[in-house]
Order: sequence, then structure tokens, then C-alpha cells
Amino acid sequence: MDLTSLFDPSLDPSDPSHRDPEFIRTFAQPVLERLATYYFRMEQEGEDLIPKDGRFIAVANHNGGPILPDTWMMLAFWWRYFGAENGGYALVHDLPLRIPVMKNILLKVGALRASPETGEKVIRLGQPLLIYPGGELDCLKSFWRRNTVDFHGRTGFI
Repeated sequence: MDLTSLFDPSLDPSDPSHRDPEFIRTFAQPVLERLATYYFRMEQEGEDLIPKDGRFIAVANHNGGPILPDTWMMLAFWWRYFGAENGGYALVHDLPLRIPVMKNILLKVGALRASPETGEKVIRLGQPLLIYPGGELDCLKSFWRRNTVDFHGRTGFI
């Protein structure tokens, strides 16, 4: 596996071809599985309601601020359920895609720039798509609003 691509500034964050199942299997999945099992002690339910293959849109809400533990644990579950080969994609805010190296790691695990056009690309590929419509606004809400999901009008997926 060639890790020099982690330093390539020319990778397009709207191009789904950068997703790298070998990188996921070798690096990302083992790290996130250990965090899910030993640190967060993650539990999930309702897997039987998720299509095992084909395209669909999974809509979720963020919590946990800029560290995004919910997203990392969702990825651990996602790869365990679908496998690294058919693990789908997630639409991501532009900010982390502006940080060198982080951008390329995110692209390798299936992150793409959040836009309707990018989402359509994933659906045309026949892959699952994970979106967090509330994005940065929902994940940074006050503690007092923690039990409220607010997509801030971003409901084009409906």
C-alpha cells in the first residue's frame, strides 16, 4: 500500500474514487474497532432494518462537537456490517477537507465534500450514503438542546 497519497494535495474531495478499502482494512477499521469496543463500549441496534446492499441514504444527527465520536463509531459499525469493500460514503463539511493529510485520510475512508452533486454521484454508483444534514450547526448546539435534532432547513434528502 502506497501511503504517499496521504500527502498529495491534488486529490479532489468530490471524487468517490479515492475511497481505499485496503487502507480501511489495514489502518482505519482496526483502530476504530478498538475504540468502539474498549473505549466507547459501543452498542447498536436495528441492524436488521438496514439494507445489506445497494443504494440508500442514511440520515443521522451529530453530537460530540468537533471530535465527532458518533461519526467514528458509526464508521466502525458500518465497516463491520458492510465490509470495507462496500462501505459506502459520507458527506463531510468543507473545513476538515481543507486540512492537509486529514483531507486525504478522510477521502480514503469514504468522506466526500457535502453537496447535492456529490451525493448524487454516490447514489448513481449504487452505494450507501451517510449524511448529517444538521452538520456543524447541530453538533455544536448547547447542552440544553442536546435532545433536539435540528437540521436547520437542510432537508433536501426528503
